Amino acid sequence: YFPTSFHPNAGAWNIFTQWHQTGDQCPPPVRFMVDKYVKPAKLRLDIWSGRLNTSHCIPQYKHTWYLGKLRRNHWYNFVVKFKWSPRKSAGFVRVSVNGKIKARKHMATLYKGMGVYLKQGFYRGESGKKTTIIHDGMTRFRP
Repeated sequence: YFPTSFHPNAGAWNIFTQWHQTGDQCPPPVRFMVDKYVKPAKLRLDIWSGRLNTSHCIPQYKHTWYLGKLRRNHWYNFVVKFKWSPRKSAGFVRVSVNGKIKARKHMATLYKGMGVYLKQGFYRGESGKKTTIIHDGMTRFRP
């Protein structure tokens, strides 16, 4: 939920849910964010994966999906399914937002040699503005 008091930074680094890698300080391989580089601001999913050049944080694969326009005072329901793998032939992602599939692809979903762990909150660059975001009902399903 992004209330009226949600104030993202002017750029794209406004992460609200991520699966962060276990190995280094590069950007997380899977991140949901608010992209303010585009007008109007949009919800975005980035997946970086495969081999990772940790000196320059350059991944082998980069994929981006726009998931819809950012709406204030609106609940979003994300349903996400991953098959975790650093190989294109073995990984998979499917994301639906409010019941509509927005991303579906067989692809690498991890950096090679690393695992991931979930982080939720609001991660952004330095800002003088206070902001509010509400996460509710995160559930992990097993097949």
